[in-house]
Amino acid sequence: MLIVLDSNPVNAANKVPDKLKFKQLLELAQMICSCGYCDIYKAIPQGKKIQEWIKKNPAWVKTYGAVLYYWCLEYIKMKEKTMADLFAILTSIPEAADLNGKIETAIFRYNKNYKSIFPSDAEITVGNAIEEYKKYLEWKQNANLQSN
Repeated sequence: MLIVLDSNPVNAANKVPDKLKFKQLLELAQMICSCGYCDIYKAIPQGKKIQEWIKKNPAWVKTYGAVLYYWCLEYIKMKEKTMADLFAILTSIPEAADLNGKIETAIFRYNKNYKSIFPSDAEITVGNAIEEYKKYLEWKQNANLQSN
């Protein structure tokens, strides 16, 4: 999944909970490779809607990924190979003609146990996606607390 918590990619990446930032960066890198931009990670068949969305919004994705990447450099200990691979993946995204990085929609994807008015993998307005991801992250946090 690609957690969208703001229409601005810098704000969106900064709003991803710290404990999820590295995982979000890895998932983003996997999706970028699955789009065919590079082959550092093996392409996966899942997430076709997110891959299509990434191709339509490369400037937003590149900025979002860069913010996550530099946060991870600062706050977690990554292996040199991981750092180099992630950098290469993020820089493999082609430059976009529209560099403002504005988005109108996002893909809302979630766990099968979560209930929403939107189906998983739905492309919805960015405002709806932000609200839905906030609710989803709260649900995940509560589910994790109950399982511990």
